[in-house]
Amino acid sequence: MEYIMTNIGLVDALKERIESIVREFSLSCNVEGKQKAPQVATQYLPEKKRKEEQDVPDFPHVIVRFIEEKSQNGQDVVEVHIIAGTYGYDPQTCWKDVMNVLNRIKLELRKQPLIGPFELIQDSYRTVLPEEQPFPEWIAYSVAQFIVPRIQNEGGIPYVY
Repeated sequence: MEYIMTNIGLVDALKERIESIVREFSLSCNVEGKQKAPQVATQYLPEKKRKEEQDVPDFPHVIVRFIEEKSQNGQDVVEVHIIAGTYGYDPQTCWKDVMNVLNRIKLELRKQPLIGPFELIQDSYRTVLPEEQPFPEWIAYSVAQFIVPRIQNEGGIPYVY
């Protein structure tokens, strides 16, 4: 697939890649008795509704969120957060579900660090499980940086004042 070679293209490419990585998961939902693979969204989840009104339960999920872009050592670098959310009532095991989702994503991204024109900076990858959790929802996130194609100077005549 072809991607726009910008930060938006990176977020879209990551969403597609992560969907293929997490599709095999079967995790508890915030709808009683249902299990499903995490839905994958960009930036934010769709509008939250009451559990009874949700067509697609909002837990479990993965969100790919653009954070910033900067020039670093002659390269354009984009930082994204990969936010995972799972649902469950057993504090001794449920935190592992959210970590398993993020671990699988990390392993697959490290095995294939190129996504179209974007390259994962492997040493930038870190994962955080905040101490405070909105029980029975479990949230953790990974921070990753990617090199994106740089706009090349096409020359031109400089302005003279």
